Amino acid sequence: EQDNAIDLQNNDKLADPGLQVETNTLSGEQEISLSELDMFLQEPSGSYPKLDAFLKELSEGFSFEFRILANQRVSDVSDSPINPENVLEIPKYTFDLDFRPDFYLNYRVFRLMAKPRSTLTWTRIEDGVFDGENDWDNDLFVNEWLAGVQATSSLFLSYGRENLQWGPSSLLSPSNPFFLDNGSRNPKLEVRGQDFGRIVWVPSSSWTFSAIANTGKGANDLIEDFEPAYALKMDYTGYRKYLSIIPSYREKDRARLGAFAGWTVSDGLLLYAEATTAQGSDVLYPVETGQLTPSGTPVIRLEDTEDESNSLQTTALFGTAYTFELGPTLSLEYLYNQTGYDDDQIDLLLDFTSEFGRIIGIAPPDLINRFFDLSDYTDLGLPLFRWLYLNFQYQHPQLFGDLSLGFRYSFNLDDQGSQMIPVVQFDLDDNVQLFLVGTINFGSERDEFRFFVEDSYFFGLQYTF
Repeated sequence: EQDNAIDLQNNDKLADPGLQVETNTLSGEQEISLSELDMFLQEPSGSYPKLDAFLKELSEGFSFEFRILANQRVSDVSDSPINPENVLEIPKYTFDLDFRPDFYLNYRVFRLMAKPRSTLTWTRIEDGVFDGENDWDNDLFVNEWLAGVQATSSLFLSYGRENLQWGPSSLLSPSNPFFLDNGSRNPKLEVRGQDFGRIVWVPSSSWTFSAIANTGKGANDLIEDFEPAYALKMDYTGYRKYLSIIPSYREKDRARLGAFAGWTVSDGLLLYAEATTAQGSDVLYPVETGQLTPSGTPVIRLEDTEDESNSLQTTALFGTAYTFELGPTLSLEYLYNQTGYDDDQIDLLLDFTSEFGRIIGIAPPDLINRFFDLSDYTDLGLPLFRWLYLNFQYQHPQLFGDLSLGFRYSFNLDDQGSQMIPVVQFDLDDNVQLFLVGTINFGSERDEFRFFVEDSYFFGLQYTF
């Protein structure tokens, strides 16, 4: 009877799921419960649910694109008064092999971006005093990168290297104190990024406020004497209209006020304007020194003659664009560039450089380099050399299936010179694209568009994966 009672108790324990019976492992060295054994059999060892969820969320927010561009540029270099005997060393042939990976990561409130670049370049000069020189160059750099956080639903903070572009204009961006070049002239060339810290506040669907600090020149090698700059960008978007005001200040320079606005008159018609203004200007202008060359040409120096002026210096662009139902967009722009050279100033510059060109063929290269170090008109602070311009642009993506066309014609109203830029892109398949960007200049050698090249052709292949 005692043995039967013990058996009944054991049976009760097995029937009660709340009670556990101890048993031995296969090795007999450690005891585990039946429920632990069940968990061991159902869930594989080494599994970490939280880590797996994190990695899955991370992978879902990660994206990338790789582009490889092989392109060739062939230029017919001008022997103009401003580039006598090709002292600026403009190459006849330029070959580039560009590797452009882009990486993006959005993880919850964090935004990360990196665009490293590798460029292999070969150039050959076949004009002027440097005829026959060729060179290989390999450049490895990060054109853009960004680390940002969505601090609140309406506040975004970031720091990094960016190509900050805004405004509706295609010729250039006068309201942008950081980038006059908006990259629209050649869609296959990248504008080099600069270093920025940004605070963006979006209090409503109509208003956006951005505080921007330009802290370094970044990958932009064209900026030699960089000074930090700061801007406040205030954007308003309403029904069929938008307006932005951008006050800015660059250290050791001056305060500026930029703005752009647009109005969608109808479904296809857009009117827009963009401008910047400041008291005085830091543009370098030619000034007579009082001395003459042996042939009687005035010797000049370059000075910021408007630096301390109290008068307003304005660059303004007015434009209109119309998009047809079939796809093409036509635009017309008028640019007023008050900081440009007048007829007398451009004549002073060209007469003097032309006189220097008379002896450049026999002058030693170090003398040539010293001369242009003292009067480097390639960095005058000018968006364009003269005052008045017209710009016409035609764009038609996927005109015939995989063929996209663009056409840009700019006319200088001061010297009557002009420039035509055709852009042709053809997709061979989803990954491979052929492209051609031409630059054809018209006018005399004393006209701005023919200062550096007669014409050039930029063509190649892009592979994306």
